[in-house]
Amino acid sequence: MMTSFNGPDEKKIYMKVLGVKVSDIHDWTRSPKPCGRHIGTPDSEVDLDKKASTKSNDSKPNVSSEELIGQRTEKGYLVSINDELIALFKVQGKVYAIRDSCPHAGGPLSMGDIEELPGEGLCVRCPWHQWTILLETGQVGEHKGRKQAAVIFPVKVSKEGEIYIGFDAVSNRFFNLDKYPSVDVVPRRTW
Repeated sequence: MMTSFNGPDEKKIYMKVLGVKVSDIHDWTRSPKPCGRHIGTPDSEVDLDKKASTKSNDSKPNVSSEELIGQRTEKGYLVSINDELIALFKVQGKVYAIRDSCPHAGGPLSMGDIEELPGEGLCVRCPWHQWTILLETGQVGEHKGRKQAAVIFPVKVSKEGEIYIGFDAVSNRFFNLDKYPSVDVVPRRTW
C-alpha cells in the first residue's frame, strides 16, 4: 500500500510496512547511556546469541538477515519492503529506518545496539566491526574521515501506529517484464 503525506518529504513515495505497528518495535529508551554502552536492557544481546552461533575465525553471526524478517527482538526490527531489507529502531517513540547493511562491510545493522554518541546523537553499532552509524543521517560516527554512509529512509507513523517508509521510487523489480512472454501489439482500427 502506498500513500502520500504533506510536508518536506512530499515527493517521497510512502509504503506501509505490513503487519508491523510502532508498538511491535522494541523501544531503546529505557536507560540512555553514552557511547560504548547500548541504550537498552543489559540482556538485550541474549536474544540473538540463542539464534546465532559465531563462526570460528571472525565475529560475523552465522544467521542470515532473511531469517530475522518480521521477528521481534530487542535489537532492530527487520522488514522487507520495496525490494530493500530495512532495520527499524525506536527510541523515545520515534521510529528510524536504515538499510540493513553497514557501509563498511555489509554487517546486519538490525542486529546492532543503539548508543548515544556525545555531541552527535543516536547511532546503531554494527555487530561485525563495531562501526557506529548515525540514525538521523546515516553518516559514520566514530570513524571520522570515512566517506561511506548508510542509506536512511524517512518514516511517517499514522494515528493508529501504522508505519510508512519513504522511498524516492518504486523498485524496478516490480516493473520487470522480462519474465513475461512477449505480447504482439494489435494496431488500433480506425473506422
